[in-house]
Amino acid sequence: MDNNLQDTHSCTETSSHCFVHPTAPSNDTPAIIRHILASRSDQPNAFGEKIPFPTALKVHMWAHLLRHYDDKIVPEFLKYGWPINYSSHQSPLSTPHNHQSALAFADHVRHYIKTESSFGAIAGPFSVNPLSKPLVCSPLQTVLKRSSSKRRVVMDLSFPPDRSVNSGIPLNTYLDSPFKLRLPGIDRLCELILSKGRGCLVYKKDLQRAYRQIPIDPRDYHLLGLSFDNQFYFDTRCPFRLRTSAMICQRTTKAVIYIFTQSGFSADVYLDDFHRAEVPALATSAFVTLQTLFDSLGLASSPEKDSPPAVEMVCLGILVNTEDLTLRVPDSRLRELSDELQLWLSRERFTIKELQSLLGKLSFVTACVHASRIFLSRLLNALRSFPSHAKHQTVSLEMRQDFLWWNTFLPLFNGVSVIKPAEWLFANLRFSTDACMVRGEQLALTNASPSPSQISFSRRLLTSQRWNSLLLSSL
Repeated sequence: MDNNLQDTHSCTETSSHCFVHPTAPSNDTPAIIRHILASRSDQPNAFGEKIPFPTALKVHMWAHLLRHYDDKIVPEFLKYGWPINYSSHQSPLSTPHNHQSALAFADHVRHYIKTESSFGAIAGPFSVNPLSKPLVCSPLQTVLKRSSSKRRVVMDLSFPPDRSVNSGIPLNTYLDSPFKLRLPGIDRLCELILSKGRGCLVYKKDLQRAYRQIPIDPRDYHLLGLSFDNQFYFDTRCPFRLRTSAMICQRTTKAVIYIFTQSGFSADVYLDDFHRAEVPALATSAFVTLQTLFDSLGLASSPEKDSPPAVEMVCLGILVNTEDLTLRVPDSRLRELSDELQLWLSRERFTIKELQSLLGKLSFVTACVHASRIFLSRLLNALRSFPSHAKHQTVSLEMRQDFLWWNTFLPLFNGVSVIKPAEWLFANLRFSTDACMVRGEQLALTNASPSPSQISFSRRLLTSQRWNSLLLSSL
């Protein structure tokens, strides 16, 4: 390990004062002191030293409004910082050398560090480690943002695979208690739309820099180090791609939903994406009330990402229309997925990140066409069985067969699916189809004078039947 990453700081307590390393910028001194003081206890800061974290969040309001909430610890963690839950007895390896994608786009990295420092989410720069424990640095990398020339800068907290920060964080427990992260899908919104009725209004609000508004336990600062231009820094807020960040964010935003329900409204949330279907008479009031709640809690929102109440909006990457009762995968996503599948058909080996990326793109289609989910099963199994120590795996015959099916299906799929009611709405209508698995396009109506809605439904059914024929022929 680099000498600069060793514990070069010693804290001497005299009359409750700590002497901080002289290279520390004055505005970062409080962060260093928080780490030193919180580290005196073996317990998380919220249970041990209780050193408060300066934040724009109005923690007293959170505590008051959540006094009857089941997850009572949320206000405490917002005040004293969320533990990242590193549980391994072996320290992660420090990797101060960054990935090539960060070195090739150094200006993007410098801009990121400057921006995050201005928000107080990163402390530094330091010429040596200023903390009371060895600083663990994770390599930086950049990835291109969707539909943008800008690049996202992230710490690779899963590197190296066997001795990374993420590898020392358990998957299904948090602070020794069982915890399984469950995020809502588009199906939940569809159920809400059906309950509110055709033509109801849907709306959405996002948080700004959602993860980066949430403080980290000062005891864990030494695990979130980074290095660039021969200087050292450390994160003080939830970093992107930390194993526990999604869980921390979801628990925080679910608490907001609880408070919102106490106002007489309701909504769902996917990390920082708040969305809801509501009857037209109440939709605008609910939308305004949610923003008022954000303000009262000290949460920064993203007005530019708002979707005010309307019959159509994009939610979780899917275009939802409550008038037509349809779900649509945007054309740009279908084209992107088709291009990627062509690459996979000729690929011999793959990394875990490449497979994760493909599965994420396929999920937009499976959200609309439930029957296609069967052709994700073997790909998901390949992801689950990917050895932790391996860099690459070979594309199996079964995976290649699934790629061929998707490659056949996508050109036939127009991106539109119907939000199907839970109950049959046409009690007076009986229908039958032929048994052909290739061209099952005949449909007989027993009602002599079917209504326009029945005819429209039968046409959509025929489209769905073509998809099912393709599914069956591939089994």
